[in-house]
Amino acid sequence: MGLMQQSFGAEEALDFNLQALQEKRVVFSSVVVHLHPVVVGDNPSVTEGVPLMLDWKAQESTTYESVDDYEEKTAKPSPALTTVRKLEAEERMFRLLNVGASLQDIQRAEALVNNTRQEREATRQSDLLLGHRTNFWKAIRQEEQEQEEREPELLGPPQPCRGGRKKSLNKEVLL
Repeated sequence: MGLMQQSFGAEEALDFNLQALQEKRVVFSSVVVHLHPVVVGDNPSVTEGVPLMLDWKAQESTTYESVDDYEEKTAKPSPALTTVRKLEAEERMFRLLNVGASLQDIQRAEALVNNTRQEREATRQSDLLLGHRTNFWKAIRQEEQEQEEREPELLGPPQPCRGGRKKSLNKEVLL
């Protein structure tokens, strides 16, 4: 009787552990917020002006004990601050000047970005041209394959010829 009780207890524990594993949850032990300075960027996707990016090295870091602690100690940002919007070239330049970037650094980055953008456009144009050529040859090959598939129906089965070879649609096949 005692053995059955131990066995039954082990099954209960196993069921409990399986149930615990099946319940999915996420737990955060703390929250670390890193503040990074804005620096001159190199992404050529801007249409004009110089791009911005965050520096790799954090300027300041703050650790909160929990998500609740973070939410309690930080002010809720206004909707205007959380809305993502495109910055105009003048505003990006003004921000960089305000954080200490030199006009020379900004102009150098802008020239580099413009050069990269022009190279990408030239590559895109080249790819379009090559793509048209590729599509042309694909169409030719497709037409040839379709014609080969249609011709055996019109000509009938391949006929044997001298030398133990079959001739089919101008192609020789060894027997």
